[in-house]
Amino acid sequence: MGMIMAIETDNRGGGEREAVDYFYELPEGCIAHIVSLTSPRDACRLCLVSSVFRSAAESDAVWERFLPPEYPSIVSPHSRPCPSKKHLFFSLCDTPLLIDQGTMSFSLEKVSGKKCYMISARALFIVWGDSPSYWRWIPLPEARFEDVAELIMVCWFEIRGKIDIQMLSPSTLYTVNLVFKSNIDAYGFEHQPVEATIGLVGGETTTRSVYLDSERGHRMSYASDIPSALLIEHDHGGCDAAMLRAHEPLSFSSLFL
Repeated sequence: MGMIMAIETDNRGGGEREAVDYFYELPEGCIAHIVSLTSPRDACRLCLVSSVFRSAAESDAVWERFLPPEYPSIVSPHSRPCPSKKHLFFSLCDTPLLIDQGTMSFSLEKVSGKKCYMISARALFIVWGDSPSYWRWIPLPEARFEDVAELIMVCWFEIRGKIDIQMLSPSTLYTVNLVFKSNIDAYGFEHQPVEATIGLVGGETTTRSVYLDSERGHRMSYASDIPSALLIEHDHGGCDAAMLRAHEPLSFSSLFL
């Protein structure tokens, strides 16, 4: 068993004496409990201290604390078989899990273990999204969802989505992002910024102007300091809603959501 040795000065005798840190003599369960009060990153670092710490820091008791309390109702042992809770944790970090009949994905942030969600295009409200003249639904090999929405052409661009914030990790600062892919034929987004709005349903909202084609938009002398993401901090119930829409009618084309 490893031990930490410290040297202390004995003021009474003017000499030095060795003092032993008996921390390692604690039961492994106590060490595991202490480690579980840190973070996933700290637990991985503590594995390097000694074999005692490694055994405690890799235990299911520790990684059970880093998993969200409701994970048994989200992750089926058959859908995500893992030999340990640590393997399950990193599996959810590296490979998002599809939930809600494939319309949403769930994952964990690797450093903190906070919950992350992605809402599929099918679960969003897209103006004229059901009109084949403006949008079409196609499979995309690199997408995590079954299909994506491809923008053909539209003069009014508006997308809305919402999530129950009780699903999120409490007292956490979240970033809301629109994930999309554009092709070389895309146009319109470099000329016209869109309004990005976020807030609680029925409560205060925050709105920013953003460029979906920021690189070409900046080259056209538009402001380059417009934020590309919005932040929200929550510690209470309610629904968090986000919306993107164009400031004014304009032609947009070739965007995958």
